[in-house]
Order: sequence, then structure tokens, then C-alpha cells
Amino acid sequence: MFDYFKYLTAAVMTVIVVWRFPAVRYADAHRRALWGGYAGFAVALWLYTPAAMHAANHIPVVDLSALRGAVSQTEWNEFAGKMLGVPADNLMGRIFGDLRPEPLMINAAAAARRAGIKVGILSNSVGLAPWDLYDGYELERLYDVVVISEQHLLRKPDPELFEITLKLMDLPAEECVFVDDTEAYVQAAEELGLTGVHNQDPRQTVATLSELLGVDLSTSS
Repeated sequence: MFDYFKYLTAAVMTVIVVWRFPAVRYADAHRRALWGGYAGFAVALWLYTPAAMHAANHIPVVDLSALRGAVSQTEWNEFAGKMLGVPADNLMGRIFGDLRPEPLMINAAAAARRAGIKVGILSNSVGLAPWDLYDGYELERLYDVVVISEQHLLRKPDPELFEITLKLMDLPAEECVFVDDTEAYVQAAEELGLTGVHNQDPRQTVATLSELLGVDLSTSS
């Protein structure tokens, strides 16, 4: 059902892009920039659908692992800014700066560590400068292992990145649980022997993890 809404949202945004297409030729600069924003958002939505992610990760000519870290955030800002007709200065930060971690998941991770369970972070980076998505969250202090894709020139779902994380955790795959909101990444982890949990609803995810680990992770202190 969750995947259905991904496709529906992408389709609705595509209809808006097509409907507003005359603005590209006849409207003023502001409306052209607005259309560019709609178009970019529609593309991003389609790329997030399971079918698009599966295709991108399995078509031989698309080597996404080689792209991880190959383009800096500054270069992305300049390219996207030019395409959208907006200032490039810290564009990534302006777009995603309001993102915040899910408190239920943060609390569950803390509860797991209090119970003596190792907790690691495996994250696909969007670049670390000029805007650092991870700044202020004290990842190195709060988690046992932190693996940021850009630092390894890899990305989820590359098996090598999972293997690096397992090695740093000093645990076999069979003793680990991997949680992600992208189903393709969960499937990749399961193929390596990890237990996968597809996070679609944080409360349900916490309940599932509590059952798997035998620890109540719903307590915040």
C-alpha cells in the first residue's frame, strides 16, 4: 500500500508538470523557475519508486556506485541551481534543511544501547559540505558504528558497504537487524543474511524490533 502511494504521488506531480508546461515558453522567469521546481520534484518522486530504484541498481550501464562521492555537493548545487533557475548557494541545504530524525527511532536506538545491544548507522550521504546533514546529531557519541557512504565511495545497496559495516560492528550478518525506509535496501541486506525490517510506520517498526531483540524499545529513558 505504501508503494502504491509513492506511484500515485509521482503521477499526480507529473500531471501538474505537464499542465504547467506552457509556462516554460510563455511565462516570466519566476513561473519558469517554479515549473522547474515542479519538474525536478516529479523526477525525484519517480526515482524513489521501487521500480525505478530496482532498474537503476540492476541495469549494467548505470554504475551508481561509481557516482557516490564522484560529484561534490557544491557541483550538484551549481548544476541544479542552473536547471531550476535559482541561486546555487547552499541549495541542497535550503531544500532539505528542515529534515529531522524520527524521535521514536532515535529513542529506540538509545534504548537498545542501554540494553547492551550494538547500534550502528549506515547512511547514504548527500555530501558533507557546504551543508552537513549529520551536523549536530553527535553520531559518533550516540552510536557504536557510523558508516557514511561518501567516505567509502559506495552507496546502499552495494554489498560492500554492508560488509564494511558488519566488519566495524564486529558481528556476523546473522546476528544483525537492518532497518531502512527503502525496501530495496532492506532486500539487499537480507540477501547478505541480515534480518530486514522495512520501516513504513515508526511505531510498528519499534514494536517489531522490540520483539526481534527481546527488549522493550518504546521507553525513552
